[in-house]
Amino acid sequence: SEGGAYEIIKPIVIPDAGAEAAVVLTGTWFGGNSIPTEGMSNANSIKCIPDATRVTSELKSSRLVLSETDPEASAAMLESAGLSLSPQDIERPVVFNDLHYASEELFSQQSR
Repeated sequence: SEGGAYEIIKPIVIPDAGAEAAVVLTGTWFGGNSIPTEGMSNANSIKCIPDATRVTSELKSSRLVLSETDPEASAAMLESAGLSLSPQDIERPVVFNDLHYASEELFSQQSR
């Protein structure tokens, strides 16, 4: 499969800051090989767990984003910690991800 954009969004909370933000890691994904999922059901089972699809992801940059609920407090928290909103290039080894569910908006994965 041809691949596309890939993002991981993780919350950031600095203790006692009273605010939140997020870090967004951005890159690309490619591949798409079907693999059996651990515990996959057999033909006689009622519950069926589909195969996962293994893709490869490569993260290339990170950026911080402000909280939508209180952007001013979020900006103050990041500034007091000496963090910048400017995107940063990152180097991270290529990772394999087993996708267990995917739609246009959301997917569930396990990274390897």
